[in-house]
Amino acid sequence: MATIAWEANTFFESVGVGWSMNDEHSGGTLFPSMVPFKKTISVTWNVPKTMDPKHGFWSALSGNIWPADKWLAVQRSDKGNVLGTAKAEVVEGRATMWLSEGGVWNLERDTVAPRVLPYHSGTPLISDGDAVWFVEDELSGIDELQLTLDGVWARLVWDPKRNMVTYEHGDGVHNANRPVKAVLTTIDKAGNEAKWTGLLSWP
Repeated sequence: MATIAWEANTFFESVGVGWSMNDEHSGGTLFPSMVPFKKTISVTWNVPKTMDPKHGFWSALSGNIWPADKWLAVQRSDKGNVLGTAKAEVVEGRATMWLSEGGVWNLERDTVAPRVLPYHSGTPLISDGDAVWFVEDELSGIDELQLTLDGVWARLVWDPKRNMVTYEHGDGVHNANRPVKAVLTTIDKAGNEAKWTGLLSWP
């Protein structure tokens, strides 16, 4: 059995709400399907004492206890593409999802850090003096970006549609005519962290 809860004024119009659990107790379907809500609806249920990893949503041996971190609620298409993600947790044998629309949702763990690549194979510097990196996260999405140049914080411009982050030369945080240590830190919404570190030289 699952417990469904929501606040007043959650719905755009009067609807009936229900939850159908899947056989593995790793998620289910929130009805009405594919209907957006003004506020999130929480769905809570008891999970089995041990995991059945046959769906490949997380890396574990059958019979292992459920990890306590890095959980997400995930919607996927029939082809397996991610359609949406939402906050989720597993605490003391109970799973909770906070969902902003109906449909099929399953628990998945995001243990993979974001990918960070400089614009060119060896350097993020481009011809106008800006520094550009490609940053992407395939599941939970980017939550935090930070750049330091010789330990000094520098502003970044984030373009999520192109998965590009840019330090603009005109900001003038960098020193010229000598190598500058650049550290770009990226953190996704599951808390996974990746860093790019390199020496950059501006004329």
